[in-house]
Amino acid sequence: MRTTAEYEHHLTGLDLAKAWARFLAFWIAMAAVVTETLLALRMGLLAGEANAGNGFVEFIYDVTGPLIQPFEGIMAVRTVDNGGIFEPATAFAMAVYLAAALLLIAAIWWGAVMAPVPHEEEDAVHKGPRVHQH
Repeated sequence: MRTTAEYEHHLTGLDLAKAWARFLAFWIAMAAVVTETLLALRMGLLAGEANAGNGFVEFIYDVTGPLIQPFEGIMAVRTVDNGGIFEPATAFAMAVYLAAALLLIAAIWWGAVMAPVPHEEEDAVHKGPRVHQH
């Protein structure tokens, strides 16, 4: 079994890049999940004709307002059967932010995993550590 020092000694630049890619991808995914959840709550509250005077509802509207602002006016807001509102800007925002997060994660992953490996590291990646025999 390798000690921590031995493991760190054999850690290549490619391993480090993959670790950073996983780290960044995780946090981008978490930000996307939070953003999508808040926007889905906004969409549901608007469609359900929620009381805008309620503290929670007001909080969701306040937090998500800046997120949908770039998409307002693309399509007209529509009334749903129960008197609630369908706000297309929220749906557009959800689609754009999800696509942006997925593309960013893919670009980071491609850069860390699919990028060409420097020649010195290629030997270590494909052949493993060199063992000297006596």
